[in-house]
Amino acid sequence: MAEPERLMRLVPRQERSKATFRSLMRVAREAWEEHGVDGISVEEICARAGVSRGTFYSYFYKKEHLVVFLLFYGISIRWDDIEALLASDRPTLALCVEVVGLIAAKLRGFPKPIVLRGVEECFSQYGEMKERYGVARALSTYFEPIFERGIERGEVSPTWEGRLLSQAMSWMTLQGMFLWANGSLPDGELERNLRHRTNLIVAGALAERAVD
Repeated sequence: MAEPERLMRLVPRQERSKATFRSLMRVAREAWEEHGVDGISVEEICARAGVSRGTFYSYFYKKEHLVVFLLFYGISIRWDDIEALLASDRPTLALCVEVVGLIAAKLRGFPKPIVLRGVEECFSQYGEMKERYGVARALSTYFEPIFERGIERGEVSPTWEGRLLSQAMSWMTLQGMFLWANGSLPDGELERNLRHRTNLIVAGALAERAVD
């Protein structure tokens, strides 16, 4: 299965450009950990990274978009791992649980204020980022082929659409991330909460038929 279009496909392919892209995100994360997202301007990020403002804007339309890129790049899952799950004989629920477990593991090393701001900007900047970059479904990309596989295997009701189920999983996952980042969930409850949300979505998908 070919890798579908993802938000992360916008990472430059040339090594020099890729290095600049990653440097900007690394510097931004370090600066935001120390001063907060609103405490550091684009100019200061560029100065720390040793690049011009023009270079910054060739990658990111504005700072808020960089926050979203930083979050989703940080929790991105290797496509080889997704393909391995799809090639296994494990049921749909087990695959979805595995994916949210991988996301939770990556989030543990992420500063909560950046996660919180990244989720907020993901919601508020969704339309603009889709228009600017042509993609805005980073999490859905992982879940959609899992649900389509489930439909093909007869595990998921054919009255459902993989796209719709993947969007529901994405929003539920983002909400769980938001609650964890703002302190509403204890640190040890992140993966458990995401698993519960996954069970809720998949249980509905396994129902005999969807409600019209």
